[in-house]
Parts: sequence; C-alpha cells; structure tokens
Amino acid sequence: MRDLANFSKNLKALRKRYNVKQVELAKNTGISKSVLSYYESEKAEPTLSNLIKIAEAFQITLDELVSGNFTNNDLIEEEMKILNEVKLDNDKLKDETVLNDLNKLKISYLKEKERFCKFIESKIKQIDKAIEFMKEQEINK
Repeated sequence: MRDLANFSKNLKALRKRYNVKQVELAKNTGISKSVLSYYESEKAEPTLSNLIKIAEAFQITLDELVSGNFTNNDLIEEEMKILNEVKLDNDKLKDETVLNDLNKLKISYLKEKERFCKFIESKIKQIDKAIEFMKEQEINK
C-alpha cells in the first residue's frame, strides 16, 4: 500500500470519532484486535479483504478509508479558515472561490452526517439482535 500512514491515521480517527474500541471492531469485522493494532501502528499492511471489512464496518468506501481524511481537527481547521476569510473581508462573500469552499465544506459535513447515521443504524441492528437473542434464551429456559 502506497500510503500506509494515511490508512493507519484514518483507522484511528474513525474509531475515535465513532467511539469504537479495537475489541468491538475486531468482533464486527472478524479481524483480530492485535492485527488492528498493528494496522494502526503501521506495523502491518492490511489485506484487501480486511480493508473491505473495515470499510463496511464504518459504512465508507475503500477509497475513503485509504485516501480520505477523517480527523475532525482538519475539517474544523478548514472551516475556521474559510469563515475567518469571510469575516475579514465581506467583499469575499462575492468571491466565487469562497462560495465554492463553503459548498465543499457543506458537502463534507453532509457526507459525514450520512456516514454517522449509517453507522448508528448498524449499531442499533446489532443491539436489536442481542435483545432478540436474550429474549429467545429467556423463553427457552
């Protein structure tokens, strides 16, 4: 993989963003916790099948997992830079570049919202399965 560092950074950022522990991700993907740890510390290069499992767990594309940028600080810094430019010079509001930047920022947030909603939906399904399992166990007693 050309950019193992970017993948490792993204994996850590995604886990942090969605508050997913390595143990949880290991259960959801079938990838051992130790292998995930190696990925995050850049000690191992992921297989294609593991990349697919991780991308599916976070409801993102392979390209986003490998090439995307999932650190919240970067998005916030970009937002602040754009908004500060607008505050400094109201004439820039008419500037098409700033308008394009704001639209790109909005699209980034909308994608993030969609990804987060899909992730939460998958967690709710897991919880529903666990509840159903527990109810079945109670009935079979």
